[in-house]
Amino acid sequence: MRHLSPLTFVACLAVMLASPACTVSEEKPTSKTKSQLEQHLKAEEHKNATAQTLLGVMYEFGLEGVQQDYAEAFKWYSKAAEKNDAPAQSHLGGMYVHGKGVKEDYVKAEVLFRKAANQGDARGQAGLGFLYLAGKVVRQDYKEAAKWYRKAADQGDTNAQCSLGALYSNGVGVHKDYAESRKLFLMAAYKGDVTAQYNLGNTFAKGLGVKRDYVIAHMWFNIAASNGNNEAITQRDNVAKLMTIEQIGKAQQMARDWKPNG
Repeated sequence: MRHLSPLTFVACLAVMLASPACTVSEEKPTSKTKSQLEQHLKAEEHKNATAQTLLGVMYEFGLEGVQQDYAEAFKWYSKAAEKNDAPAQSHLGGMYVHGKGVKEDYVKAEVLFRKAANQGDARGQAGLGFLYLAGKVVRQDYKEAAKWYRKAADQGDTNAQCSLGALYSNGVGVHKDYAESRKLFLMAAYKGDVTAQYNLGNTFAKGLGVKRDYVIAHMWFNIAASNGNNEAITQRDNVAKLMTIEQIGKAQQMARDWKPNG
């Protein structure tokens, strides 16, 4: 069995399924707003699976001023999943993968991901990609992993874009294609994915399918570092040793000017 380079995509696995699929405003609500929102959703939950899923998201990630509570998240996701709500199924699968409030169970995760994926849910598709890539429950199959990641990536799933980009960079499950890898990393990086940002730094530092460019590499490592990737700090400093003061200044300005679009 061929082993993948940890440099380009092990971190993708670490962040897999870590971000909520349902978007909720990041603005901090007042207590009254929070109470009204929670009451409204709970009033709707008996007839609306979407409301149940949103409650699950709020409790899982501690959004809209709601205290993080995995047990409550699991409860609401389960209610919606029983109604065959695909986002709830994929979120619930993620809880089983990470052991959030429940015992880690890849068997149950696979069933839930597949139900969601078969309904076209990108998170469920990415979840299946992860299971095939890691060989959890299912037989390890890089081509099958790439297939499911592609389905999710085409729907804009950031984690899938990052992981699929890593597969193209390594030529595992797909033909090696640095141009496709770079395109996928860029998509994810501009939506704020820190691993994709780091991978772009590595791409330009090593000249993987592009002309080696320490200025651009420094910029991406700097962006990833500012978003919490500690390895990017090391790599940025290593690249800086190969640059002039003027080049470093240019790279730093580019990093300051950079803005995500996702």
